Amino acid sequence: MSSYAPVQSAKYCLQCNGIMDSRTVSCPHCGAVQTDAGMPGVSEKRLFPAVILCGLFGWCGAHRFYLGRRTSGIVQLITIGGLGIWMMIDMVLLVTGSFTDGDGNRVTKWT
Repeated sequence: MSSYAPVQSAKYCLQCNGIMDSRTVSCPHCGAVQTDAGMPGVSEKRLFPAVILCGLFGWCGAHRFYLGRRTSGIVQLITIGGLGIWMMIDMVLLVTGSFTDGDGNRVTKWT
């Protein structure tokens, strides 16, 4: 008999690099307080392809589909990128590292 267990996201301790649950406030290995507790994680998706997609096909929401934000990608496709305004806002958010993927993690890695 198998049971369903939700996958818990993990992170590394800022002090000792020990693996722990992403919601942990202090490291169970060394006891160091994690300053990023409660903050969104970092996405595995890369900024470079997202910026290129936004620049070339931002009017149809291609970067949002790439980052796993399908619903807003469809809305952006229907509205032609909010007549270009939504696309420009997304480009600023991407370049500043404030854009999040479909899981709520910030997209900050360029390559």
